[in-house]
Amino acid sequence: MACLKLVFEALQAMAVKSEEPGKGFFADSYVARKKVVSNNKTDRVVYIPASSLKGSLRKVLQYASEELQLAEGWEELFGDEKNEGRLFFEDCECKRPCLTEVRPGVALNKALGTVMEKRLFFRERVALGTKFECRVCGGERDLELLEELLNRDLVRKYFYYVGLGDGMVKLVEVKRE
Repeated sequence: MACLKLVFEALQAMAVKSEEPGKGFFADSYVARKKVVSNNKTDRVVYIPASSLKGSLRKVLQYASEELQLAEGWEELFGDEKNEGRLFFEDCECKRPCLTEVRPGVALNKALGTVMEKRLFFRERVALGTKFECRVCGGERDLELLEELLNRDLVRKYFYYVGLGDGMVKLVEVKRE
C-alpha cells in the first residue's frame, strides 16, 4: 500500500474541541485533542480528525468535478454510507511546535442583541499559520489520481473556500512517501 503525505496550514485561528464531554464543544470545531502515549509519556496532541478531512476533500471535488471534467466513479475513492472508500485517511496531527491560545467569549441573546448574564466561556484556538500533517494511503492508481487532483490549482482554490468548520486551511504540500 502506497501513501501520500499532505500538509495543511491554518489560515485563521481554529477552535479546538474540548476533551471533556459537554465542555467547550462547538459544532464548528473541526480540530480536537487526543491522548497519545509514546516512550511511557502521555501527550495531548491537537489534530484534525481524518473523517473531517476526508469529508472536506470529497466536498471540494464535488464542487470542482464539473470544471475538472472528472471521470465517473471518482466518488468511489471516498466511499459513501453503504460502501467503504478505497483511500485510508489518517488524522492530521499538528506539527511541532503546536501553538494554541485561549480566548474569552460571552454568549449573546440573539433576539435582543445583548450579552447574556453569567455566560462567560473560554475557547482554545490553534494559532494562525499552524501546520498539520497526515497521510492518505491506498492503491497505487487511486493515489496517482488523488495526487494529480490535489495538485490542480482549481482544487486548491476550492479547498480554501470549503475549509474545515470555523477555520480555513490551505493545502501546502502533497508528497509521495
